Amino acid sequence: MEEHFDEVDIKCADCSTMLKGPKMIREMFPSAFRCPPCEDKAKVKFDEGKEREKALVKREKWEELCPKLYQNTDINHKGFPVHIWEKIKGRKHSERGIMLRGDSRTGKTRLMFKYLEHLFFSHRVKPMILYAGELSLNITNLLDNTRMYKEWEERLKTVPLLFLDDLFAEKYTERSEDVLFRIIDTRTRDMLPIYSTTQKKGVAIEKGFQDKDRAIALTERLREFCDIIPI
Repeated sequence: MEEHFDEVDIKCADCSTMLKGPKMIREMFPSAFRCPPCEDKAKVKFDEGKEREKALVKREKWEELCPKLYQNTDINHKGFPVHIWEKIKGRKHSERGIMLRGDSRTGKTRLMFKYLEHLFFSHRVKPMILYAGELSLNITNLLDNTRMYKEWEERLKTVPLLFLDDLFAEKYTERSEDVLFRIIDTRTRDMLPIYSTTQKKGVAIEKGFQDKDRAIALTERLREFCDIIPI
């Protein structure tokens, strides 16, 4: 009588090649046994599947960050500032930030999200995003919770990449401009990049601040630590 480990004929589940193997394998896994070449192919296929799954999960995480309006951007669309994209697309993540400055409807935010997508997938950098008006709104909402407020401000100061969309668009209160200054001052001091879009410059920025000297100090820091790119 054959024992469990006696050599018997076993058919490869993929190519039907007959091979010798333990009887136990034929009895327990008749449809899972593969010849060496088919086993190698199956491993490659499995690894490719895992990579596709990882890519899908990462894509889903990006889509949670990026507004639907700016997903699947076509760089060949006539309204997309492709000449600026060509300049920055090879730029690596570093301590220097980028400020895209231009009029409304010039593609500043779309271009920035395209670049942030590049950093997210190629350099594994996840941005923290603050839209116009959210600074003052979050300050107001978190005033009654000191711990949550401190954690929120600390994140803005220390996250690897901060994106401020439509910077200077809101009218700042004394408190909100103080918070904004602390965030930018801390990040530039610690060499952490600030990415932003804005329509404002010079006197137009100062008009949105209660303290004009603070506005000047803040914009000087941004000029020193960011590449300001007009669109």
